[in-house]
Amino acid sequence: AAMADGVLRFIAMPGGTTRTEFRVSSTAENIATFSNPEHDSPKTITYEMTDDALVATLDRDTAKPTRFVYSMTGAPYIAAIDQADRTFAADTLERGADGFMAHVTPTGFTLNRQGEVVTGDALRAMWDALTTENEVRWEPIHSRVSGDLGFTVGKATFKHRKTGVVQQTTTYCTIWERQADGSWKMRFDTGRLVNAVTPR
Repeated sequence: AAMADGVLRFIAMPGGTTRTEFRVSSTAENIATFSNPEHDSPKTITYEMTDDALVATLDRDTAKPTRFVYSMTGAPYIAAIDQADRTFAADTLERGADGFMAHVTPTGFTLNRQGEVVTGDALRAMWDALTTENEVRWEPIHSRVSGDLGFTVGKATFKHRKTGVVQQTTTYCTIWERQADGSWKMRFDTGRLVNAVTPR
């Protein structure tokens, strides 16, 4: 999540516990490290994308790092969530908040700029305001699946309906959860501002 100051953060809530914030401390191609020096353990979390897995390493530069490997397999399912994301975008463009919420799980959520969880009616209200003012378009550029979870990342634009001016462009990440009927719905969604129009 990116807050109002533009700093990318990783919010940890293991088992639904109190949120702990880690700020990005370094990035390179396919790798990012998030740090919180005041946290007891871990103090750093590093994510690295390989050809076939997402690798998370806790306290990477210590004598005893902890490593988790999330294997990314299942090409048919990758195609399925890629299409689910495109349908999600098309329905939101056509039906606004109704279209958006049709693709969200009952507990689906995002975070606002203050890092607060937004879900349910508040999530609908957020997207009602966004889609009333803007044409929101997005498209995935990468997707992976592991078991019943997957993710898509891509780019989005927000074009003001009255002026026709693109107000902002963003990147986004959506976490998808496979439902009992085999469909995919949004469990978590976040974006990061890339460029914004400065009002004159």
